[in-house]
Amino acid sequence: MLLFAAIAGLFLAQASVYWSSVIDDSYITFRFVRRFAAGEGWVFNAGGPRVEGFTNFLWAVLLLVPEWLRWDLMASAKLLGLASAVLALFGAWRLTAAIRGRESFANLIAPLFLALNPHFAHWALMGLETQLQVALLLLTYWRFECDRRTRNPFPTSALLAFLCTTVRIDSVLYLWPLGLYGLSLWWTRRATFQWGLRWALIAIIPALAFHGWRLWYFGDPLPNTYYAKQRLADLEEGGRGLLQLCHFVMDPARASATAAVPELRWIGWLFLSAAPALAWIQLWTGALMAGIALAAASAAPRRFSNAPRALRHRAFGVIPCLVLLPLATGLWMNIHVEGDWMPNFRFLQVATAFLSVGIAAAIPDFALLLPIAPSRKKVVQQFTVILVVYLTIVNGYQQTKLLSLYIFGESSIHAALRPARWWQPAEILANYQKPFSPVLPDVSEYLLEHTQDNATIFMSDIGQPLWFAHHLNLLDVDGLTDSYLSHAPSRRGYVPTVGQIHGRKTAFIQSDLLSAKDAAQLWKDSLREEFDLFLKRNAVYVMEQQRPEYLLLFINHSSRDPTSEGYVYPAISAAVQRHPAFANYVEIGALPKIGNVYNHLYRRADVSAIVPTETIMLRYAEVRRRNPRLVIYAPIGK
Repeated sequence: MLLFAAIAGLFLAQASVYWSSVIDDSYITFRFVRRFAAGEGWVFNAGGPRVEGFTNFLWAVLLLVPEWLRWDLMASAKLLGLASAVLALFGAWRLTAAIRGRESFANLIAPLFLALNPHFAHWALMGLETQLQVALLLLTYWRFECDRRTRNPFPTSALLAFLCTTVRIDSVLYLWPLGLYGLSLWWTRRATFQWGLRWALIAIIPALAFHGWRLWYFGDPLPNTYYAKQRLADLEEGGRGLLQLCHFVMDPARASATAAVPELRWIGWLFLSAAPALAWIQLWTGALMAGIALAAASAAPRRFSNAPRALRHRAFGVIPCLVLLPLATGLWMNIHVEGDWMPNFRFLQVATAFLSVGIAAAIPDFALLLPIAPSRKKVVQQFTVILVVYLTIVNGYQQTKLLSLYIFGESSIHAALRPARWWQPAEILANYQKPFSPVLPDVSEYLLEHTQDNATIFMSDIGQPLWFAHHLNLLDVDGLTDSYLSHAPSRRGYVPTVGQIHGRKTAFIQSDLLSAKDAAQLWKDSLREEFDLFLKRNAVYVMEQQRPEYLLLFINHSSRDPTSEGYVYPAISAAVQRHPAFANYVEIGALPKIGNVYNHLYRRADVSAIVPTETIMLRYAEVRRRNPRLVIYAPIGK
């Protein structure tokens, strides 16, 4: 426990560097929370439709408490994220102990690996539910193994499994290995059918009730975010998910180490790779060893408790179902959702957690496979544990130099390093004392100062700007707050360059003898035709039926001059700009975003351009009240 407390303290120290950072998407949940706390229901717009424009229902419910207490929601979400991450460290430790069947210092390798992972720390501080999902999944797997051993008549793991589905609906995908494991337990007579049925009922009945309520309340079994970001995903050609997975598997830091951070490669020669040590040894001799080597171990005549049957159960039941299958599901999930535009492998956090468990559960016992005397096996085992701990610390030290890592495309890797001396106590304290830095300050403040009350704006990047400009209603580009638009998404993904946009051409094949590749291309062409129809339909819906007072269009210019040639992104915004009614809008500002990318704000010509100074001052006062730790640059409000 003392060592675990030290590991948790180490995690908190290295996570401190992210304390002042914020991510835009967290404010989407915050706005839903504020509307519900005010008695308006789960809506984003005042008087708007009930829509699930967030994927983290349990997280939103937990944030209702600080909202009712009028606490800073971002600070509260960060503290809740830290608590969730520490709980995940505990879950990784206990799951490892349950798999190995005994207490050992080697079990602490799992939380140590996570505590030193910068990506794990990053997602604990971003105000989202990421690490709460990881924690609940690890605890569910741990308690399942404990419940089946004690034949607990009221298995707590069933309730934890239900909670997993409330924090993120995709947790159902990570829970299927438990079902397979339960069948194997019944088949080998390690659990009765009655116990399994009781477990299923305890998990499924509240899940059916909750998700049935969701279907009744929101009118859809899936959140709008699924339709907005996944439907018609076959049209994408980025392959970002697979690329991110390659970087994750080969080396979480190599994407920046090859050029920007050459000092991270100094240990690579030890393992025939430019990657840090454990990026090579942990995955291939960790997770794979868990399945292959322990399967071979099941053929050995003797082991710890002189129980070959227990060995076979561990090798063919526990390790695959409680480690390898959830790990593989996490890797597949990242490919399926095309990774994430956000930094530091958000959709690989579950895989990272189960990878750490696989390492700690398999490597320390590898010595037991060796054909040597039992007394020597124990010595070799102890040496192996020391070596893995040493490599974990060395590799963790190298990885913690990395601050953030973005992967947008094959040649779009952006990395940043942590500030010097971030690990010193004075610097850690200074990090926690910093105010929160807004991610979109220019857009947020411009909307505060130049838009009318109760107006509607059509835009993307909706989190913090609409948290600031709470007086506005939103018509989201991706349909996060509108079920009509969400079912014809805007095909968002990584932002291609101007040359890539102009260089894309659709291949039209007119041959009667089609190869499989040609048939697939024709299928994509038909999807594109359908997509073009959706774009026209949506442009009519936005410009003729909704007629928003403001349009905020995201334009990538050919140079840093906002008046130069450019293209509007995503496609729905371009279709809106091409609609004849766009002539009724006048541009009132071009706000720089990054490089040659600008957010252009347009106002409908019949809307007044004058916003009273008193109104602006009141808006800034409300923003400061709700965000006491946030840095606010207010030219008028000063």
